[in-house]
Amino acid sequence: MSEVPYNNRELDEKLKAVHLKLDEIIVQTKKTNGRVQKLEVWRGYLTGAVAVVLIIGIPLIVYSYNLGREVDKTTRAISLSD
Repeated sequence: MSEVPYNNRELDEKLKAVHLKLDEIIVQTKKTNGRVQKLEVWRGYLTGAVAVVLIIGIPLIVYSYNLGREVDKTTRAISLSD
């Protein structure tokens, strides 16, 4: 038995079905890309905020710690002189 190839009408129908599916995939891909882009922007803001907190926060903590030690030295010196 020989296999009968598809005729033109059947091929056209199959190609239309493939094109419809591809269009659906393209729409879904655009939605996904939009969501991923929003997450990437959010991650960038978060990374920047953490950097700012570290750049400003760590020196303030060190300064406060050193200032507290100086106050302790001063109060000890005052209490010893009394």
